[in-house]
Amino acid sequence: MLNIEPEQRYSLNNIQLLAIAPSIILKQECECISPILEDFIKTINELNSDTGITLNINGINIKYFGFLGFALGDTLAQNWLAGFFESVGKTKRFCRNCEITFQDRKNEDFSKKYEPRKLISHLDQLRLIENIPSTSKIFGIKSRSELLKLKDFDVCESFLQDPMHTLIQGVCLIEMKYLFTYIIEEKNKTVDFLNDRILKFNYSMLDKNNIPNSKLETSHIDKASFSLNASQILTLILNIPLIFGDLFENKEDDNWKNFLRLNSIVNVVFAFFMMKKL
Repeated sequence: MLNIEPEQRYSLNNIQLLAIAPSIILKQECECISPILEDFIKTINELNSDTGITLNINGINIKYFGFLGFALGDTLAQNWLAGFFESVGKTKRFCRNCEITFQDRKNEDFSKKYEPRKLISHLDQLRLIENIPSTSKIFGIKSRSELLKLKDFDVCESFLQDPMHTLIQGVCLIEMKYLFTYIIEEKNKTVDFLNDRILKFNYSMLDKNNIPNSKLETSHIDKASFSLNASQILTLILNIPLIFGDLFENKEDDNWKNFLRLNSIVNVVFAFFMMKKL
């Protein structure tokens, strides 16, 4: 709830359980999600109306207003709830936020601006899919989301990205692969050198539970697949500037500058520090 201070939002007192349902039922091709969310959708729409909802608190009537601002969750679960295909590898347009295709990605023309998905065109695509089901995989849309029944909720914009999967276990792995390869090939270092630096680095007390403790292999770097969990990868990403910064005397090195940009993005996304109001 965004009217609660950020540090209090995730305490158990402020997290309210909506429903419990076996996943095997939810995965069936049926309308089983509708009755689960029916009361929630009805209540949110009442809150987001001109009249709001009046509650009697300690004998005093208080009128409340509200809306559903966004949804957070695991990438596959959010894809499912938003009505897109859970597995991105099964469709032509695999991103729930834009119209990029797998062919576009193979071309690697990153200067191209890909059109973001818009709710009005999403609804048009849904109507086409409902009439011609075979077009479903072209658009990457599996079904009509129940959350489309919510007032002012945009399924193309209001489902936020899952930073663990898309960033830490996605972009960060690729960037570590390129950086480590660059250090080996251009700085004439070895995998043993990388391991020595990483495993012997004096990590802070904040990182003590997530220190990288597994040796890198050449195959790990080649495949961008490291035997570390997400928390360990996050720790490594944030400490790499301290671990390997001395190798880059030329601070204008594009490879190093690019990695530092990623490091800054990770810091912003995970918001480790928050400015307090004075």
